[in-house]
Amino acid sequence: MLTCGSVDDGKSTLIGRLLYDCDQVAEDILHSAREHSPPDAIGPGGLDFSYLLDGLSAEREQGITIDVAYRSCVVLGRTCQIADCPGHAQYTANMATAASNCDAAIVLIDSRAGLLEQTRRHVRICAMMRITHIAVAINKMDLIEWSQAKFTAITAEFSEFAKDFLFDTVTFIPVSAPFGCNLVNRAPELKWYQGHTLAEWLSAVVVTRKNDAQLRLAIQVVTRTADGTRAYAGPLLRGSLQQGQDVVVGPQAYPARITKLHRSGEIVEQAEAGDAVSISLDRQVDLSRGDWIHSNHKLAEFSNQVAADIIWFNDQALTAGRSFWLKGLGAW
Repeated sequence: MLTCGSVDDGKSTLIGRLLYDCDQVAEDILHSAREHSPPDAIGPGGLDFSYLLDGLSAEREQGITIDVAYRSCVVLGRTCQIADCPGHAQYTANMATAASNCDAAIVLIDSRAGLLEQTRRHVRICAMMRITHIAVAINKMDLIEWSQAKFTAITAEFSEFAKDFLFDTVTFIPVSAPFGCNLVNRAPELKWYQGHTLAEWLSAVVVTRKNDAQLRLAIQVVTRTADGTRAYAGPLLRGSLQQGQDVVVGPQAYPARITKLHRSGEIVEQAEAGDAVSISLDRQVDLSRGDWIHSNHKLAEFSNQVAADIIWFNDQALTAGRSFWLKGLGAW
């Protein structure tokens, strides 16, 4: 799950407060965040909640998020991996990278500013990355005196903007991140709102990953095990893997069988799409970074032409007829 939206909409503060209210912050991190928080921080003990995530010195100096901050959090019994993304336009590539690995998104909107262009850009990227569940957290409600009318106007604006995107669910939640209102605990000032808190939404959203039989394992690194055999490591992009499974390796489509399967350094019987794995094969095969392993009953298709939706980050316009280097599976 990721948080996204425009700069200064309160993404890092919201996730920091959520971690704090769920008692998911280690004492040493809490102590360090308090120690570095600015004098006007309003959190308990002078804590700026964003400092629980903004780890780079440049982030703290500028009061912005630059890199994506990943945190694991248990919310009402459900474990969530949260990616806190930067809001500045110049760091949109970081947000897109995080979105490519997420199942759901929290889109923050500053209740005073409404739906800004960078927020719209982030929502479009979520749609491109096939994220289907969106929680729109309309933040800083305390600064507009908890106005239901303003909340309703923003929900209408967002709904109109996103009506053509293929989101399965869009849930609107009024919040005030620094005070923890409607994150875990309900806000007495928002008695007119009867929907989910953010924590309730996180614990209830139903995520279904489409996992087909078209196995695709991208090789990123080749190593040697303790007994001298080769091991091939990389992300399992599609399908599933099992020990003893027959596969096809490399562009030459050599047949092989998986003899060992590791995930997170441990031997496992099976791995699913999204896992980072390492495998050993029953024969020596010359594979390197950029090669792949695929199913023996559903071979990869080869072509010199592709059709794709892309996100263009260069300042220069993309023009037809230009030649480009294409990087795929870690290789040019």
